[in-house]
Amino acid sequence: MLDDGGAASHLNALTRQDLTRRYAYFLSFLERQGKLDREGPAGAAVTEQNILHYLRYLEEHVSSVTLAQSIYKISRVAHYLAPGCNWRWLQRVPAGSKCGLGPATNAMTLFRSRNFFNSGAG
Repeated sequence: MLDDGGAASHLNALTRQDLTRRYAYFLSFLERQGKLDREGPAGAAVTEQNILHYLRYLEEHVSSVTLAQSIYKISRVAHYLAPGCNWRWLQRVPAGSKCGLGPATNAMTLFRSRNFFNSGAG
């Protein structure tokens, strides 16, 4: 899927490596928790329950930016693994966590506010 010739082959090599690495972290976490079904279809590990367990783990071990990027990258891989599934719920997961989207959200809010005021609308 993320190899040359796969569904994500149009992405550059560094992006594919990063997506593979982040998804591998997720699968390794599930395996350590005894929640990885190795016989299931591609993308089957990306369930709301598994993501929430992983989210709780990440909240204790990484920054809010890393947490948001990890979930985002799992979402991208899920789209490639099972393109017919509706993954919109996964794109909203970090907003419900205690970390939210952290500095990335704050930076975008500041950027939008500056643009609003600089445009003379404020």
